Amino acid sequence: LYLDDLAEKTHRGLKGQALAGQSAGGRSYGYTSLPIIEQGDIIGYQKQINEEEADWVRFIFQRFAEGASPRTIADELNRRGVPSPRGSTWAHSAIYGDNKRGLGMLNNPLYIGQQIWNRSKWVKDPMTGKRRRVERPTEEWVIQESPDLAIIDQDTWSRVKARQAAQIERTAKRRAKPPHHSGGPGKP
Repeated sequence: LYLDDLAEKTHRGLKGQALAGQSAGGRSYGYTSLPIIEQGDIIGYQKQINEEEADWVRFIFQRFAEGASPRTIADELNRRGVPSPRGSTWAHSAIYGDNKRGLGMLNNPLYIGQQIWNRSKWVKDPMTGKRRRVERPTEEWVIQESPDLAIIDQDTWSRVKARQAAQIERTAKRRAKPPHHSGGPGKP
C-alpha cells in the first residue's frame, strides 16, 4: 500500500511538472535539462536545446528525408565519430524506432516543439517479474506546445512522416502478396 501511494504521489508531481512545461523525466538527444532554482532550491528542470546535438538531429532528419536509410545514417554518424545518445555507437533502431509507439528519433514530436508526457507506463508481470511497456490511452497524455524547443521545421517533419508512411504501405502490400514459387519448368 505504501509503495502504491508513493507511486501515485510521484506520478501526480510529475504531471504537475509536465503541465508547467518543465521536464518530467527522460532525455531526448538534442536537449539538455537545466535546473530551475528559486530561493536557492531546485524546483524543477527545464529542457534547453543543445546546439551541437541539434545539428546532428537536423542532419539525421535531412538525410532520411532525402532517402537515406536509418542504417546508412547510423553508419555515417559512426564514421564521423559522432557520439550516440548513450555515448557509444549509433544503431539504426535508435534512429527509426517504432512509429506507432512514438519511439526513436524520427518519431519524437519534441523535435517540432511538442512535449508529450504520460504516453506509456511500465507494468510488472506478476508471473515472470519482468517489466513491459504499456501504451496509455491518448486522453491521459499531457501535451504541451513548446515552439522554443523545436529543432526541426514542420516541412522536414512532414517529409519524414510521408516517407515513413510510404515505407509502411509498401511493407504491408509485400506481406499481403501470396508467396511466389519459382520451381522452374515442369515444377509446381
